[in-house]
Amino acid sequence: TEAENAAYNTSLMMPPIIFESIKGHLYVDAPLLPREGGYPVLLFSPGFGSPIRFYSALLTEVASRGFIVAVVDHPYSQTATVFPDGSVVNVNAAGSDMSSADLRDALLNVWVEDTQSALDYLTELDAADEVLAEAFDLDHVGAFGHSFGGATAANASLVDERVLAAINLDGSVFGPAGEGVTKPLMIIISELVEYTDEQLAAVGITREEFEVSFAEHMDSITGALSESSAPYQLAITGTVHSTYSSDIALMRALLPDVFTAELVGAIDGERANQIISDYTVAFFETHLLDQPSALLEGESPDYPEVEFIEE
Repeated sequence: TEAENAAYNTSLMMPPIIFESIKGHLYVDAPLLPREGGYPVLLFSPGFGSPIRFYSALLTEVASRGFIVAVVDHPYSQTATVFPDGSVVNVNAAGSDMSSADLRDALLNVWVEDTQSALDYLTELDAADEVLAEAFDLDHVGAFGHSFGGATAANASLVDERVLAAINLDGSVFGPAGEGVTKPLMIIISELVEYTDEQLAAVGITREEFEVSFAEHMDSITGALSESSAPYQLAITGTVHSTYSSDIALMRALLPDVFTAELVGAIDGERANQIISDYTVAFFETHLLDQPSALLEGESPDYPEVEFIEE
């Protein structure tokens, strides 16, 4: 809606064309196509501070493959959260302070509880809602997310028996999940690139600080996958962290001077969205629905950008 666009534009101070260019495939009061047993459910959490609108292309594509995707917006941590009545909640200090590991983990716990609360609410809808009763297959639930949202998905699968599998899109794994997730877990990372001292200095960190931070990031991934019954670590050539906010990558074609390759990755936005959505669907079809995919068996000639990383 215009009010929603205005809220995002005000909070993020972005040109109106950015949010106005994101068009959802939405129909009000559309009838639900019945499916025996309901549709499998995927819970999604965005990156920290990243508007949920920036994932429209990815989530629409995944939903089109036969999943119900429930997006969890995390009020007070996200730049702007728009409620159904039009009220707007902006980020505050309590919802965004990650100045220590303890504060970061406390916020992570809130996000995990948000996810569980959303799943509880879907259970209520499935039982009695006028439109959505029996729409959800709550015996087949997965979780995925980008960055901090990916860490949230991994931890949700660790603590909630209802969440059977998880994907982390280019994020470290904080909290208990960093010690090992026993359920199927996929972690997709951006291309591993070398940075010059000048590039690091431009963003205000030293070579030593970067190497420590990068080692911690990779160790968190290794730790999370170490106990998984079905571990996958993939890297996608040409991607950077913001590529996984799919609409940002697509906007490179719209505003190339704003969304440069350095910002959104060298890979074409449509191709990036295809790869990320195809591997997401392959993983959840395999580990939620027992429909194995050849994409998970190793590197594919159809996806030369994807590298399987073996520990």
